[in-house]
Amino acid sequence: MSGDERRTGGGHESGRPRETELKLALDPALAERLWRHPLWKAHAPSRTVSRQLRAIYFDTPDLQLARAGVELRVRRQGRQNIQAVKARGAYAAGLVQRDELEVPVPEALPHAVPVPERIADAALRRLVEQAVAEGLAPIFETDIRRWERSITYGGGRMTLCLDRGAVRVGEKQSPLCELEIELVDGPVGLVFDLAQELLTHVPLRVAHGGKSKRGYDLLLDRQPRPEKAEKPALSRQMMLEDVLALSVRSCLKQILANEPIICQGDDPEGVHQMRVGLRRLRSLFTVFTPVLPAAQTEHFKAELKWLAGELGTARDYDVFRDEIVRPVQARFSTAPGMAGLLKDADLVGAQAYERARTAIADRRYTRLLLDLSRWIAEAGWREQNLTETGAQLFAPARDFADALLEQRGRKLRKNGKRLLAGPPADRHLLRIHVKKMRYAAEFFSELYPRKKTGPYLKRLAALQEVLGHMNDVAVAENLLLPKEGAGNSGKDVQRNVQRGHAVGLVLGWHGRAAWEHGRELDKLWRRLQASDSFWRKPSASDRL
Repeated sequence: MSGDERRTGGGHESGRPRETELKLALDPALAERLWRHPLWKAHAPSRTVSRQLRAIYFDTPDLQLARAGVELRVRRQGRQNIQAVKARGAYAAGLVQRDELEVPVPEALPHAVPVPERIADAALRRLVEQAVAEGLAPIFETDIRRWERSITYGGGRMTLCLDRGAVRVGEKQSPLCELEIELVDGPVGLVFDLAQELLTHVPLRVAHGGKSKRGYDLLLDRQPRPEKAEKPALSRQMMLEDVLALSVRSCLKQILANEPIICQGDDPEGVHQMRVGLRRLRSLFTVFTPVLPAAQTEHFKAELKWLAGELGTARDYDVFRDEIVRPVQARFSTAPGMAGLLKDADLVGAQAYERARTAIADRRYTRLLLDLSRWIAEAGWREQNLTETGAQLFAPARDFADALLEQRGRKLRKNGKRLLAGPPADRHLLRIHVKKMRYAAEFFSELYPRKKTGPYLKRLAALQEVLGHMNDVAVAENLLLPKEGAGNSGKDVQRNVQRGHAVGLVLGWHGRAAWEHGRELDKLWRRLQASDSFWRKPSASDRL
């Protein structure tokens, strides 16, 4: 996406209509309050149009369109049937930017849906033609009440749509209540200005995908599940700013995908993967600090640190319960005090999950997501004086990656052996060095041949895993320490004695494991040091 595309929305590119809209979710009980809020009077609103909209979505039996990220639907509007074809577009925390085509069709039936000759994009036209040839069928429908108005805002024009209704597949349905802010004319930042203003009046959340995603989830009975990081598709000729934008999108995708897991339950993997996404994003800002405006990096790193901290206790107690206490309980199931340790962990863990859910429901979290989405859409990193350092954003990414990885690799080699032989505090520092090196290497790995990056990343991960487990044991020791103000009654003393017995078993068990890990670290370190530094270009002597 070019800089101009990032900064503007609506309109046409290469003669193709382009949709730019921000999707926000809200509590249905607040919908009327939002729609009737006095703030609209200042923005010359048009008369509200209210209508019932029923749309049918089509695909092939093997869901060929869904796999290509294409939507094809027919919506009944008044006396017309309007077919829409929407291509896969750029998505980041609620903002969707993609090509779309809408044309009237005679009837809402599968055989009447395609009008391929009206689609300008050749690849999209071929895909639709192929889908038509294979046979299209209705797969799900939406039935919503839409309130719509146009406004002027900040010198631009927007269309607001408040949708309430449901997505249906047979007898199954998924209710929805969404606000769409569609940019008609003006810079893309206006939709975020409006969203932030609305957020001061009504709690809003970034919507997770559109109606189409809800429909396919319902059709395929897909439940939210923890998602690991997905590597962005990079090419070796990319400019550094493109790698930055794609990497931030990748981190945001992981964060948002795991948000529902935390809100709907207490699956430990959901909290873990959301924290990994936050950690990756914080690391990304650290990696790119030399070429980014300082105020931007400080703002995002501070907000991400706040959110990671709100989720941190939940993760600590998940690890404590599942990886520290339960393996010992499985071996000493009748040991005095062991059940009490787990009961205490469950109680504190439940409180920690409530803290995490409170943070996600906080408007501060929504503001952070909107800020990040806007930063990508507007290429906010360009808001700086052009210097030799900042100019690297517009140079090949490999140049920056080679220098950064060499610097971090040298630092790891220099400090690693010393830290490895030191006390536990030194091994904690080594874990941080290894983690930083791994994230940096993963961010840029797609710029290098996979046969070279694979072995190095695998050995880095193995070293980090062992160091991470040793750190988990150290955290667990703090959680197991007696709390101040423990009771002194006979019942409390007995409970404390039993707890002390269980604590001794747990610390002894993992102390032995930590000792064995310490012996393994030397071997893992030597393997890493023997790996090729994949970012280094071969010297003349190497090529002879």
